[in-house]
Amino acid sequence: MLERNATTRRGAGADWRLMQAIALFAFVVVAWGLNWIITKMIVGHVTPLWAISIRTGIAVVVFIPMLVATRQFVVPRRGDVPIILVISVFHMVAFSALTAAGLKYVTVGRSIVLGYTTPLWVAPAAWILLKEPMPPTRIFGIVLGLAGLLFMFNSRSFDWHDGQALFGNGL
Repeated sequence: MLERNATTRRGAGADWRLMQAIALFAFVVVAWGLNWIITKMIVGHVTPLWAISIRTGIAVVVFIPMLVATRQFVVPRRGDVPIILVISVFHMVAFSALTAAGLKYVTVGRSIVLGYTTPLWVAPAAWILLKEPMPPTRIFGIVLGLAGLLFMFNSRSFDWHDGQALFGNGL
């Protein structure tokens, strides 16, 4: 009887953790989706670099105290600084600024799809520039991803004479 109650309690704990995980996942999906909409609204009033600066400033004000309070704040080692700078410049600044600039000219839905096609461009670039191997499965994945992008992009409905649309999609 005692063993049965322990099993029931463990099952309830697992159910609770599953519900927490689902709730956290739902929150992340909604927050991530809203991020694009809010960024589009912000770039209607300020330049893309200011939009990214505002977003980053809010994140610093919220997350630094949270990390310190939970004792998760870590000062990077000297050897980690170059990679942190590269990630910061290319992902946090360049990607975010280009995305915010593109949102001035492109709908949010199209921006999200185009913004997250990065692996389709990075893998061939790594093959060409860094001489990384390109196994058949990776080639297949890239081709499949590009086919999906072309399907979703629907090039027949795109106004190829609209310079702003071309610029925004390119960003």
